[in-house]
Amino acid sequence: YQDVGWLVEIDPATAQVVDYGNGQEKLWAMGRMKHENVVVSNDMRTAYYGEDGGTDCVYKFVANIPGDLSNGFLYVLKLDAPLIGNDPSSPTATWVQVPNNTPAERNNVINAAAALGGTDFNGVEDCEINPITGEIYFTSKGKSRVYSFTDTGATIANFKTFVGGTSYDITTNSGVFNES
Repeated sequence: YQDVGWLVEIDPATAQVVDYGNGQEKLWAMGRMKHENVVVSNDMRTAYYGEDGGTDCVYKFVANIPGDLSNGFLYVLKLDAPLIGNDPSSPTATWVQVPNNTPAERNNVINAAAALGGTDFNGVEDCEINPITGEIYFTSKGKSRVYSFTDTGATIANFKTFVGGTSYDITTNSGVFNES
């Protein structure tokens, strides 16, 4: 394995890096890239994250065992239709499985994701899960947008621009201002 570009898990109770056995602290199966934050769903198996640099894709990792992120299946988000003017032209997308079984595959996740048609979102900064609806949100700094979608398993629905790409009226004590 190459030395840098891997995720680690921090145990919030001990503030220590989780050891998955045999001294494995890096989450090899989640792939090597310029990671941003990772959010793990309540099922303790499904994680969402983005890459800020390289292919700038959004990823989903589904662990084999709940609570153990050391092994599982990796997917990249591929929109069913292109962004037009940085906004979706279709509300659907597909999760495309990315090979992640060998050290060579794990070292080269971004190349595989690009070859599989993963959508470039130009600087994914953050992924979050709505605790009420389960909707997934992520920020694209290069497209000045926050996108949201509903994960339906192998596909997604309701892909949309949640915020950005328009002007908003901001009401303050000094009056109403319009800001992009």
